[in-house]
Amino acid sequence: MEELNAPVTTDTAPTETPTETPTENWYDSLPDEYKSNPNVTKYKSQEELLNGHINLTKKIGEKGLTKPETDEDWKKAYEFLGKPESIEGYEFTPNEELPDELKLDEQMATSFKEVAHEIGLNPNQYEKLMSSYMAMNEQGFKARKEQMDAELLASEKELKETWGQAYDQNIEMARNIVKKYDNGGKLTKLLETPFNGSSLGNNPVLLNMLANVAKSTMEDGGLVGRGAGIPTSEDLETELGKLINHPAYLDGNNPEHKQIAKQVSNIYKKLYPQ
Repeated sequence: MEELNAPVTTDTAPTETPTETPTENWYDSLPDEYKSNPNVTKYKSQEELLNGHINLTKKIGEKGLTKPETDEDWKKAYEFLGKPESIEGYEFTPNEELPDELKLDEQMATSFKEVAHEIGLNPNQYEKLMSSYMAMNEQGFKARKEQMDAELLASEKELKETWGQAYDQNIEMARNIVKKYDNGGKLTKLLETPFNGSSLGNNPVLLNMLANVAKSTMEDGGLVGRGAGIPTSEDLETELGKLINHPAYLDGNNPEHKQIAKQVSNIYKKLYPQ
């Protein structure tokens, strides 16, 4: 009978575990550019982000962005920014096509490196500074040369208009007198030395002056010159041949005709004295 009074049990279906709703990330509500930024997503909460920002600000203030005060501070700052240990850490390759007047010799290059090292430049800053310096020098040189060439052409044109057919003869006279009065070749070397893209020996103003000196000297005894000895008959005959073939001597209307005729007369008197 006890079995008849036992509690009755019934089978029930197993209880199902409810599905968990995914947890929303704290930065999901931020704009897209922040949601994909690893510097934001690496933090698990807003509190972590704020703490990280505050700590980073403290570190920057303590180490990286404070203004150096002592010489030692500046030294460390320059070294941190890339200042080399010695001037050998600087390199610069100038343009090989630069005019000789603009090329840096070894002493000048060393001086630039020493200054760069003293003021704390890193190699990249040094190279850019030197490139800018050389470029400005080259531009200035080209501008000066163009101006001088233009002035030279204008002066030469004026000289040809003044001398006319006597231009080549006067040029030769000017160069001959340089040779006659030269001191061991020093004057010739000076006149041939490049100066701002030209040379003094090609300067029309100087050539005009030398031609006038040559004419004046011939009147006083030929191109041998005062104090250099008495001209020989061969010297006088050579000079006479040049003068009688001079365009101005052959042209009575030439403004230089009278002067050259006088020179011819003086040489005749020396060659054939009465």
